[in-house]
Amino acid sequence: MERWTRRATSAQALALRARIVLACAGPEVPPIVAVARELRVTADTVRKWRRRFLTQRLDGLAEGMKAVSVSATRHSGLDLKSFQNLG
Repeated sequence: MERWTRRATSAQALALRARIVLACAGPEVPPIVAVARELRVTADTVRKWRRRFLTQRLDGLAEGMKAVSVSATRHSGLDLKSFQNLG
């Protein structure tokens, strides 16, 4: 049961990282401060995950997590395949 609670936390953290990357994606990249304000995180957090995604792609978002299971990402509403074409 304790692992389930950690997994839920991991899924939430991964979902936040995904929201950050998606908010930064597009033809006109918004200012980091605007993304941070919108998602209620610090600008440093946005910088960190945007940079990791740009350099390491999906592996960078999962960094520091124990194995992220497919069921954990499914429960978070996160579709990892949607990131493959961002850059």
